[in-house]
Amino acid sequence: MRSLTIRLTALLCSLAMLPVSLSGQENERESPYEFNLKRDAVYASGAVVFTGMGYFSTTRVQPHTEATVLSLDKYTLPGFDRSTVGNWNPTAASVSDYMMFASAAMPLLMLADRRARQDWLGLGLMYVEVAGLTVGLTQLAKGFSRRTRPYGYDSDVAMEQRTSHDARMSFF
Repeated sequence: MRSLTIRLTALLCSLAMLPVSLSGQENERESPYEFNLKRDAVYASGAVVFTGMGYFSTTRVQPHTEATVLSLDKYTLPGFDRSTVGNWNPTAASVSDYMMFASAAMPLLMLADRRARQDWLGLGLMYVEVAGLTVGLTQLAKGFSRRTRPYGYDSDVAMEQRTSHDARMSFF
């Protein structure tokens, strides 16, 4: 039941973010997107490279040992992180994950529009470029900073969670 509630919540939140056009105008016009094979190939290649570098940087991060976790002191955290220690919620974490995956799929809804389907190649490349750069830069930042998530400092969170690889992937 709990899993169904999480999925329904994620679905409802995703639908609430769905852009709806109320104008009803179907005027034909040229595409607002300019597709340039050379330029877009460079951007898409850069996105793929950043994604690969980000993935590689995060695989190099070693999880904390139990001894390291037990020595963590929440008072060494910046104030904006310190206030979140003690607020970890597994249900909220699951909903957050569902929302992240739903938001990654949301651009596919643009294909419901006939004019957007005509620009599928340009829109698809833009999506790869933006998503690749975003994911790559985020993962690079996480891999290089190796910040412990606030729940790593929380003694009420299971040790298995606190010593997981993900516990060292806090985004500043």
